[in-house]
Amino acid sequence: MLLMRILGSTRISAGAALSIVIVGMAVGVSQADAAEVVGKVASNKKSVVSLDGFVETGGELDLTQDPLGDWLEQNADKMRLYVDGQTNTEKPKQFVPPTGTSSTMDPALQVAAVIADLGYNKRCSAFADENGLGRLGKVVVNEISNGQFEHVGNLLNGSDDLKRACPRYDTLNTNEKAHVFVMLLASMSFFESSCDPTSGLKRRVQGPNGALGGLIQLHKGKENVYAPNCPRGASNKPETTLTCGLSMLNKQLDRQEAIFSPRSYWEVLRPKKTFVKTKSGKRRQVQLARTVVGSLRELPLCHN
Repeated sequence: MLLMRILGSTRISAGAALSIVIVGMAVGVSQADAAEVVGKVASNKKSVVSLDGFVETGGELDLTQDPLGDWLEQNADKMRLYVDGQTNTEKPKQFVPPTGTSSTMDPALQVAAVIADLGYNKRCSAFADENGLGRLGKVVVNEISNGQFEHVGNLLNGSDDLKRACPRYDTLNTNEKAHVFVMLLASMSFFESSCDPTSGLKRRVQGPNGALGGLIQLHKGKENVYAPNCPRGASNKPETTLTCGLSMLNKQLDRQEAIFSPRSYWEVLRPKKTFVKTKSGKRRQVQLARTVVGSLRELPLCHN
């Protein structure tokens, strides 16, 4: 979904704007029409995007009073997220497995180690922590492992760009592949909502096509437009939010053959530059998808 901080907002918000990713599409197009047009465009021109490429530039996110601003303050330089040509002051972070983790460990403990290494919000431990899978991680693993094949089949098969981030993907068993998506959804949720399942539900968060809510900021009341496994109201509960998100990613792979696509519903999966207003008030350009890719590169099961 389009990661979108409303100017003056004090919390992370994100929203899909399928209507504005198509050049020349009218701003007032309906959600259903937007999904229809995106589907037609995607089916005519599929894209596999370089993980290191930058495609287009998004709008500006005001992070002066946003939790993501605090995280960027501590991590943007070393993770090389600023891409505006200004000097970085720290040695670049290498996205390698955290010290002490190995491919022989429980995959959930690997995910927990990466969440800790990247400094994600503590709420993200609901995906995995030192005790294993958390309640949110269990939702993802259950959906991948036991869900109907038509809703997850493309995810299990993977895509070229996913396999570049996780080179051993084809050799993994179903449970291990499911943990790759636990990591992906944890990263997406951190950037979309600080892993807060109530984001946008108690306090209105506005996106370009309506109100947003939940871990990955779905369009409230319009969730059923996007994928077969997305009931209306899916954003109200973290369980249905995540199963809907997986179904949407599965459908994205069918149309675009890429996880990190310039036409993804979620901006944090788009390999492009985004303007941000930092905690200090400076205007910078960042590429947040780099960290999402990095989180997969840190998973030992992807590499060892």
